Amino acid sequence: MLVTGLRAAFALELCRQLHRAGHKVYAADSTWTHMGRGSTRVEKSFILPPPVTQLDAFVDSLNAIVEREQIDLVIPASEEIFHIARVRDRLSKRCEWFLPPLETLRRLHDKLAFNRWVRELGLAAPRTDPIANRADLDQVLERIATELRGCVGFDQIRFPVEQRLLGDRRRRGRAADDVAVDLDRPGSRRAGAGEDQVAGELVDVVGEFRSTGEGARAVGQ
Repeated sequence: MLVTGLRAAFALELCRQLHRAGHKVYAADSTWTHMGRGSTRVEKSFILPPPVTQLDAFVDSLNAIVEREQIDLVIPASEEIFHIARVRDRLSKRCEWFLPPLETLRRLHDKLAFNRWVRELGLAAPRTDPIANRADLDQVLERIATELRGCVGFDQIRFPVEQRLLGDRRRRGRAADDVAVDLDRPGSRRAGAGEDQVAGELVDVVGEFRSTGEGARAVGQ
């Protein structure tokens, strides 16, 4: 099996689970420092061209790995799944691809569309308001209580609206003015969402992972 998106810790955990289930696991990502490179649970790791700027080379590299390593199943574990879904007709027919339709991916990834869908199914979902300009942002800030001394809590403002990973650490607790600058930038088509914070215990697994010093040892497992 080939798992892509190994820049994310959950992708590495997926590799470990597949290995424990008896599968031979391969890993790939477009970053040189992805976590699959040092894991003893990964048979072999690969560096892919970045799909954002080199989509053709990215697809060719994926197909070549599938054919050469005789992969039976490819599991995209991060945002590269959108690029792969767009070129579904160009993917190797040798294996199965864990790849929902592009429209399904968009609905699940977009915070506004997802929470709207959850409510349509009769389930509870936090109130989520679109943020397309400074006026929208001001309205959301009036409604949502800010808890970080005048800054926007990351769990309250999603920017952009498809944001999932905390890869850009500067966006955690960004001041409202910083978000407004992005919205007001000429030609900007970026949108965000104001999402009510759900009460409950906050568990920062990544922070705990780093603070205990277990990071480097665990990545190699």
